[in-house]
Amino acid sequence: MKKLLLRVLLLALLLVPFPTMAEVRLGISISMPPLIVFDQPPELIVLPETYVYVVPDIIDEEIFFYDGWWWRRWEENWYRSRDYSSGWDSYEDVPSFYSAIPSNWRNDYKAYNWKGHQWIHQRISYKQAEQNWNIWEQGGYWEKRSWDVKGLDLTSMKWKSDSGIIISAPSPIIFTSPPQLVVVPETNIYVVPAVAADIFFYSGWWWRLSEGSWYRSRRYYSGWVDYPSVPSFYREIPTDWRSDYRKERWRGHQWKPELIPHEQVQESWSLWEKTNHWENERTWGVENMESVRRLKHQSIDVQQGTRSQQQSIDVQQGTRLKQESIDAQQQQSRQQVKKVKTKQLHQKQTERKSQKIKREYPRQQSKNVRQQQSRQQVRTVKTEQLHQKQSNNKQRGNNKRHENNGKNKQHQKGREK
Repeated sequence: MKKLLLRVLLLALLLVPFPTMAEVRLGISISMPPLIVFDQPPELIVLPETYVYVVPDIIDEEIFFYDGWWWRRWEENWYRSRDYSSGWDSYEDVPSFYSAIPSNWRNDYKAYNWKGHQWIHQRISYKQAEQNWNIWEQGGYWEKRSWDVKGLDLTSMKWKSDSGIIISAPSPIIFTSPPQLVVVPETNIYVVPAVAADIFFYSGWWWRLSEGSWYRSRRYYSGWVDYPSVPSFYREIPTDWRSDYRKERWRGHQWKPELIPHEQVQESWSLWEKTNHWENERTWGVENMESVRRLKHQSIDVQQGTRSQQQSIDVQQGTRLKQESIDAQQQQSRQQVKKVKTKQLHQKQTERKSQKIKREYPRQQSKNVRQQQSRQQVRTVKTEQLHQKQSNNKQRGNNKRHENNGKNKQHQKGREK
């Protein structure tokens, strides 16, 4: 089957025209840096105050070794590889370590000088660097040697955080001897009881609280990097653990804390945590640890019971509040219905009254007209009677005057006779 596939692929390649193949090659070609020919495997030096290694014997360009990778810059582009001689892949950005490299490091190397101090640099084989770089960094190998720089002040060093921000390290703690640690019972957290400052070891890191800020490092004496929040393990540390340590008591039981060298903790913490070393084999050095656990579980059960009871109370209160809210809504709804009904009733009454007025208005109007006509007729009759009376009175007056005139004429005639 494989032979058949190979034959098909070969036939396909033969059938493709040469111009097309040339176009394909042009389309996928990537500019890669030229190979560096070494007469012999390279040797490196570590640059002081860093964990960056450099090949000093190459004049034309810089070859670095950092974080398990070989790094080089060619034509303003960066490349990295797992092998110093080949396999270079393009790297999109300037590597973060490069900002810590002084531009004049070659002059300092040639002059055996670093910041005005004598620098007795040591050459390291590439195999030694590839095999030990991580162990050296975690163990603070070069800090302990001050990078072979006489009089180098480690307390004034600055370190780069994970976010790339340069921050000042906290004030140093002077150890007269390498510290020994104690594991805090019921945890996998280690503390250094011999110093006043709280220094912890947890999950492969050293942790320290200084002036309200948290720091962590791979080494107990330097390299502290700012940590943005309170570490999660800290809530498991009792505030009075020092008092318990001095009294050798833990939750009312005898505690025989075991002092452990820091090298042993750094080498074995992960295995101990995976195998429950302190819980299963040592019970953290606390006698009657089962009763301590039982009391702890009882306390947890009580807390859970209290929490459940509180949750039940909260549920009841929530139900009551919900029912009260429902009742209030229903009462409000009834009031709104009552208002609507009252308004509708008022509207109906108004409409009835208006309709009644409309019905009664013509009759009243007709009645008023009749009354007006009747009054008019009465006034007319009275006026006519008055005129008749006045006419009668006038007629009687006239008649009386004629009668008087007749009498006067007769009387005068009688005198004349």
